[in-house]
Amino acid sequence: MLVKNLWFIAALLFTPYANSQPVDLDRLVGTLGVEFQPIQISGLQTGCTLVFKTIVRDHAYRKGELVALAGNISFQSFGSNIILGLKVGLADNFLVQGATTKATPPFFAYMQTPHGTTAKSKVIQSETDPGYRLFAYPFDDKSMEVLADITNGKIITIGFNRASGGIDVLVPLDLGVAETTATNTGFDRRRSDVMRSLFSKCVEEVISEVRLKLKAQ
Repeated sequence: MLVKNLWFIAALLFTPYANSQPVDLDRLVGTLGVEFQPIQISGLQTGCTLVFKTIVRDHAYRKGELVALAGNISFQSFGSNIILGLKVGLADNFLVQGATTKATPPFFAYMQTPHGTTAKSKVIQSETDPGYRLFAYPFDDKSMEVLADITNGKIITIGFNRASGGIDVLVPLDLGVAETTATNTGFDRRRSDVMRSLFSKCVEEVISEVRLKLKAQ
C-alpha cells in the first residue's frame, strides 16, 4: 500500500508546476489525504478505519530528509471486545532518482491527542502487510480519550521511533485534509469533514452493536 502511495506522491511532482520551476518540497510536508473505510466481515460492519498518507522531515534518524508515512487508524470489535489500532509503514528515499523504495515498519508508534495518548497503553504489536506494523490497544480510559479527540476532529500526533529507546519523530495528522493535488502554483490540500464524520458515525454504530451483545450475554 505504501509503495502505491509513493506513486501518488511522485505524480504530484510531475506536473506543469513541477516542470516549470524548482519544487518547494517543504510544501509537501504534512497530511496528504485521509479516507474513511469500513471494516466488514460476512457483510456485517465490525469496525471503522481512517486511512492516511502524510509526509514529514525526519531530523532524528535521516538528517531532515523527507519520509513518507501511510497506514490507518482503526476501531474494531471482536465479539464483545473493542480494539483501537494504529497501523504504520515508513518509506525513505522515495524522491531519490534511481533509488529502490521499500516500506519499513517503525520500531514503535503511538497516537497522541490534546487529551490522551496511547504511548503508555498496553499494546499488542504485529507485522501485517510487508513494511507495516500494527499497534493494537485495549479500549481503556487512555484509548477512549484518544478516540474522543479523533471523533471530535482534533489534531492527532503520530509518534514513532526506529529503535528501542530512540528519539520519537512527531508527525501531526490533520483529519480535515481529504486529498492533495498539484496546481500551477504549488500543492492544494482540499479540506473536508466528511471522512471524520463517517468514521464517527461508524464508531457509534459499532459501540451500539457491542452493547447489544453484552446485554444478550
